[in-house]
Amino acid sequence: MFLSPQQTRYDINFKIWNKIPVCINPWFWVIIFFIGWNDNAKLISNFNFIFCLFFSVLIHELGHAITAFYFGATDARIILYGMGGVTTSNVKLIRKEFIIELLCGPGAGFVLCVFSYLILKFSGINEVSAFFSMTLAYLVNINLLWGLLNLIPVFPLDGGQIMKELISIKRPWESQILTFKISMVLTGIIVVFLIIFGLISNRLNLWFTVLIFIGLGLANYQFLRKTLLGNDDVGNSEIRNPWEKESDWWKK
Repeated sequence: MFLSPQQTRYDINFKIWNKIPVCINPWFWVIIFFIGWNDNAKLISNFNFIFCLFFSVLIHELGHAITAFYFGATDARIILYGMGGVTTSNVKLIRKEFIIELLCGPGAGFVLCVFSYLILKFSGINEVSAFFSMTLAYLVNINLLWGLLNLIPVFPLDGGQIMKELISIKRPWESQILTFKISMVLTGIIVVFLIIFGLISNRLNLWFTVLIFIGLGLANYQFLRKTLLGNDDVGNSEIRNPWEKESDWWKK
């Protein structure tokens, strides 16, 4: 997601490597609590899962931040809020670099997923500590699912932003409109699927995920409406060329 929330007195602030500021909005804890809480699990298991969610999202955003530094940024900032977070930097990226930066978020999570799986599979930790074994299993599942979720072509998820950049290569004058329309259709399909699956499995946290995707669908509707009304300054994308605003610019 790309819209940074306003700072509050309840934010948690710290730095990674004394270089990358991290701000955690209180709503981040509220939402991952609802996503991660399981009434049928033990208290320690729930808090362990919530910590693994936090750590996985942080690693995801670090993937974006480190890539920005690689492409020349001298400053990067991570804000965790809502269902995920946002990474901002002072570097101006071309399309190829921007797509690589977007991919490196899920990519960092997949690396953590594989690393955790290898330790779980070959270290024999199952016989040493049930708690750490459970932690590694959580990290494998969360980072696999979180990475795949972020690659879904729904704006403003990483996959949705990548989709917009790819569309703009061939149809730059309507990339935003097509992105928002595709995102609305996909969120509708996902919401229907989650509702059916939720009714079958009777899992409470799935209903919160349904609300999140409904919110993404409504957000894309608002983005589409603003774009059609002429306000197309939405998200990370900017109008790079005259033809990205209208197809018959050359007639003027």
